[in-house]
Amino acid sequence: MPREPVAGTRVLGVLALGGCVYAILNSVVSPETLGERPHAWLITVVCAALLALVSVLPAVAPRRAPSWAALGLALGATVMVLVLDVYTDDTTFGAQVYLGWPALYAAYHLRRPAAWTVTTACTAADVTLLLAVDGVDMLVRDLPAFVATFGFIPWMLVGARDRQEAMVATLRAEAQQDVLTGLATRRVFDGVLLDELARDVPVAVLLADVDRFKDVNDRHGHGVGDGVLQVVAEQLRAACREQDVVARYGGDELAVVLTDVDAAAVAGVAERFRAAVEGLRVPAGPMGGSVAGGFSPGGEAATLAVTVSVGFAVHRPGRDEGSARDLMVRADAALYAAKRGGRNRVAHDDEPVGRSHQLAQ
Repeated sequence: MPREPVAGTRVLGVLALGGCVYAILNSVVSPETLGERPHAWLITVVCAALLALVSVLPAVAPRRAPSWAALGLALGATVMVLVLDVYTDDTTFGAQVYLGWPALYAAYHLRRPAAWTVTTACTAADVTLLLAVDGVDMLVRDLPAFVATFGFIPWMLVGARDRQEAMVATLRAEAQQDVLTGLATRRVFDGVLLDELARDVPVAVLLADVDRFKDVNDRHGHGVGDGVLQVVAEQLRAACREQDVVARYGGDELAVVLTDVDAAAVAGVAERFRAAVEGLRVPAGPMGGSVAGGFSPGGEAATLAVTVSVGFAVHRPGRDEGSARDLMVRADAALYAAKRGGRNRVAHDDEPVGRSHQLAQ
C-alpha cells in the first residue's frame, strides 16, 4: 500500500507512537484541555494506549507488518482523534489540525487511492466533529478552511509524488536498457554476472566486438555506425537463448552472460552469431558516391559488409577459481586473440589461437 513499504510503514508507526505519548503527557500536564467530561483523562489514556499498542510493530519491525498496516493505522489514528475531540467537546483550531495530519502523511507516503481514502476520512471526521459539538453554523464556518488546507495540500503532494515516481521509473529504465540497441546496460550485466557466480553454477561470458568499427564511423559517419550496432545487436540477441542476458558493454563491444552451459554450447552460440553477421549487408549511406567511401557507383544504394570477433570464457564450479573480474579478463583475452588472429573469428580462452581460428572457418 505505501509507495515505499518499509519507510512508509515505519514513519507512520513512529508518528503514531509519538502522538500517543504526547496525548498522554498533555492529559497529565494540562488536564484542563480535556474539558469537563467525566473520565476524560481515562478515555484519553486508554485510546492512546490502544493506538500505541498497534503502532509498535509498524514502528519497530515494518517488514513484518501486513501490507494494509499503513492505511489501517492512518484511519485508526483519525478515528481516535475524532473520538477524543468529540468526547472533550474540542473543536479548536489545534483539534482540527490533528484530524488533518493523517491526510498529509497519506498524501506523501501512500499511493493515490489510499491517500484519497485517508483524506476523505479526515474530512468526514471533521464534519462529524463540528456537527456533533457545535452544529451547522460552525460547520459552515470552519469546514471550507479545513478542506482548502487538507484537500489542496494532499492534492499537490500526491501529484508531486506521482511525477517523481514517473521520473524515477524512466531513469531506472534508462539505467537498465541501452537506448540505441535495446540491449541491457553494463550495470545490469555486471549485476547478473555477480549473482550467477554466487550461485556457483556453470557461467560463461561472451564478448563480441565489431571489426574495424572506428573505420566505419570515420568513413561513413556515426549514423551508419549506429545502424551497424543495431543490426549486430539484433543478431546476437537472436543467437542467444531467452534466459541469456545480452548487453551493450561499451562502445561497439557487446557482452552476454550464459548460465548452465559448457564450452561447446557457448562456442555454438558464438559461431552462429559470427556467421549471421558475416552474411549481412548493412546500408552504408545515401545513393551514389565513391566506392572508396563505401558507396557504389551508378546511383545504387550502397551496402557495407560487417564482421565481428568473439571471445568467451567459461567458469566451471569446483574447477575454476576467481571473481567476475577474472572471468571478464579471460573473455577479453580470448576476444583479443581472435582479433590478432585476423578478426571475424571465435576464440575460447582455454584453446590455442590456432584452434579458435579453425572454429570460425
